[in-house]
This record gives sequence, C-alpha cells and structure tokens, in this order.
Amino acid sequence: MSETRLTGTITRLNQQGYGFISSKVMQFTRIYFHWTMLEPPLKFTDLKRGMEVEFTPYPYRDKGYRATKVKLYDKPQTEVRDGESVVAKDSDSSDVSQPTSKPE
Repeated sequence: MSETRLTGTITRLNQQGYGFISSKVMQFTRIYFHWTMLEPPLKFTDLKRGMEVEFTPYPYRDKGYRATKVKLYDKPQTEVRDGESVVAKDSDSSDVSQPTSKPE
C-alpha cells in the first residue's frame, strides 16, 4: 500500500520545534508537524514561513492531522513555448543531446 504524499505551505513555526502546514487538498485544516518528522538533511532552523513542503498526513486521535516525512517540495521548472507552459527538462537529462566539440 502506498503512502499519500501531499504538498502544502508552512503557515506557522514555533521556536519550540513545531509548526503547521496548510494544503489545498485538505482545505481548512492545519496539519501539525514536529521537527523530528523532517527528512534529512532538512533542519528545523532551515524552515521559513511560506516555504512549500511535501509530506505524508495521518490522522492523530481526535486532534486532527499530523505530518510525517516532511521535506522541501521541488517544483518542476516550467517555461513558456509557443504561448503554452511546459515542464522544462533537467540539463543532465539523458534525452538532451550534448555537443561533442567546442564551437569555434
């Protein structure tokens, strides 16, 4: 069984090591997370309000949801071609041809 991974935005951080995430998928719900749920190498001191993260939510008793396996969300890079947004390929992608000699 696969885990449900969601994306969200950090809405609040507390110096005691916890914070809250909001997600468009789980509207009107603040998802609690603790620093111990961050995926390495991410550290609590690296986080800032407004950062986008990826996480796995789970219901916690009757207190709402908690987030586990929290990590920064890497948005796919997009570019505009012929008036349409398309996902840009990584420069190290195998389907991108590399020049074999230096231009003169």
